[in-house]
Amino acid sequence: MSDQLSRTHIPTGPKSTWAQQADQIIAEGYPAIAPLLPDLVGWLKDINWPGAHTITDFLASLGEPVVPHVTHVLQGNDRVWQYFVLNFLVDRWPREMVIGLTNELMNLIWLTDGEEVDMAALRQLTKHHLGDHSTLQRAIARKQQTYSELLAELAEFEQTLQSNSGEG
Repeated sequence: MSDQLSRTHIPTGPKSTWAQQADQIIAEGYPAIAPLLPDLVGWLKDINWPGAHTITDFLASLGEPVVPHVTHVLQGNDRVWQYFVLNFLVDRWPREMVIGLTNELMNLIWLTDGEEVDMAALRQLTKHHLGDHSTLQRAIARKQQTYSELLAELAEFEQTLQSNSGEG
């Protein structure tokens, strides 16, 4: 592996070089870059970073070796990172790979922090027919209730706005 790629905590340096770094890493191939897998998954902390889509495509092609690193992300507290990992990487995986994430996904469906990780986790569970059916039904019912209440509140805001529109 080249000296530049053997450093830890990639990508490194100015963002203007990150897309090129992604291409270099992919050129090295697997298993040569196996020690970099945690950093490559870390690259998905922001899908808008240069090279992130390239790295996502590469990670999706690797399959099983990536699962433990995704599990680590899903067990953490970085909701934005979890969202990107679920929607841009895990969403591309076959059921056989997602099965290993069932426990983590089941834990995430109860979140209510507004980052939509709960919905991304619920999407994976229902898409792949994983998890306890009654628990999933309870989570769906809870979300329906929550969103109904939010919609009602928004309707109140809208009504207030319309009734005050003549007072400006």
